[in-house]
Amino acid sequence: MNLQPGNDWYFIGKSSAVYYEYPPKMPEDDYVVAFKDALLEIIPLKLKELIEVQDGLVKEREMKLEIISGLNNITDDSLDFNIKLIEFEFVEYDVIQKWLKYWLRLAIKSGNSSSWVNQDVNKDDFTPEQIGRAKEIPIQDIFEGDLNKIGSRYTAQCPFHKEKTPSFTIFGNDNSFYCFGCHEWGDSIDYYMKLNNCNFPTAVERLLNG
Repeated sequence: MNLQPGNDWYFIGKSSAVYYEYPPKMPEDDYVVAFKDALLEIIPLKLKELIEVQDGLVKEREMKLEIISGLNNITDDSLDFNIKLIEFEFVEYDVIQKWLKYWLRLAIKSGNSSSWVNQDVNKDDFTPEQIGRAKEIPIQDIFEGDLNKIGSRYTAQCPFHKEKTPSFTIFGNDNSFYCFGCHEWGDSIDYYMKLNNCNFPTAVERLLNG
């Protein structure tokens, strides 16, 4: 990918060599709360940038693999070498996945109007294991509507507001969602609560019981 300088996940060193940068440690809750407004402005921009580059990487990889598969008179060794080279270049995709998780976790920590964290509920009704199992229920499995799969990601029209162009995204790698239209985000519990207008205990119970 021919990227412009300034992205979070890479920098150009000496001799124009590209080095990839992994996300920093997740900041403390107090810090996130203090900069909540700024984060709510920047997070959608960061996610949009990462997704655009990620999609470009996937398309570029598919194109190169298709070209190689169509070559005639290529030896097995040469084919194997070129495939490994393409996969080596694709390492940026894995770095971007880590940054996507980083910004999504920051989004959740920044606060969500439908999140159980902001509600007066007794989460002690469930064990950490039960809550963890509820969060592991794939959002795409409880989504009602058409989904377009792109790699490990799904896109669709948002169930929380009217729109013509799909802006709702499910990130399969960490089972979270984000809407670039209404800026709702969260995990599977948040999604169920928002969709069904219910509280945290009800959402966990229903997710666990199918």
